[in-house]
Amino acid sequence: MKRHIPFTGTPNFRDLGGYRSRNGKQVRWNCFYRSGQLSRLSSDDLDQFAALGVRVVCDFRRLEEVERDPSLLPEGMQLELLQLSIDPGSIAAVFQNYDASQSVDIDMAQFMCTINRAFALQHHGPYSRMLEAMLQLHEGALLFHCAAGKDRTGFAAALILMILDVPRELIMRDYMLTHDYFLPDRELQRLTSNNASSTLATLNPASIRPLLEVRPEYLQAAFDAIDEHYASTEDYLEAVFALTDSKRQALQQRFLE
Repeated sequence: MKRHIPFTGTPNFRDLGGYRSRNGKQVRWNCFYRSGQLSRLSSDDLDQFAALGVRVVCDFRRLEEVERDPSLLPEGMQLELLQLSIDPGSIAAVFQNYDASQSVDIDMAQFMCTINRAFALQHHGPYSRMLEAMLQLHEGALLFHCAAGKDRTGFAAALILMILDVPRELIMRDYMLTHDYFLPDRELQRLTSNNASSTLATLNPASIRPLLEVRPEYLQAAFDAIDEHYASTEDYLEAVFALTDSKRQALQQRFLE
């Protein structure tokens, strides 16, 4: 099975299947997909998307991101579209309240760590709705995405794999695969063309590159936040997402083989 699924219009489209859980089972293929935005899919892309059997699409982009780049999806598919807006992780949101004079590499990298801590501790509402859709998924697949498919989406993937008892080293490996399939320079070009009059367009590209990269310390910051506040991953999942042992076991039975 292929983890990366090549699309012309979205470069970072991947299947979460195949990762081994601690009990030796593996995540089922063709159940969970992660990607960037879906606004530029070609006709061939749409045909390929339709063949994946996606039933639920979770979109973590902010409303203005959705309005600027609406998703392009195959006609006639029975899809449940969930708009689950998360502000952190949106490049545009960063620069609404960020002093451009501070945008040096070390500051931006630390900012990304802060964002990932926020994903873990503060933004459980949108992620809870994704997990509710996961609980209700009895056939077909669930796709979750944001704009680039790396930050908001990266934590969503980590969360699903945590629930399925995949070790953190494998979760990190999935997170870092974005480095292979997402091109920061191309994303920077898209962002500056969409925001030609904004602060973003006036900055030195090197200064904001950390925002467009994936680095192990970014996701590790989310793991560290969980460890600082909860005795275990299981405690975190139950306290924040109401995922009891029985619910987690039911999901593992359904999505591991």
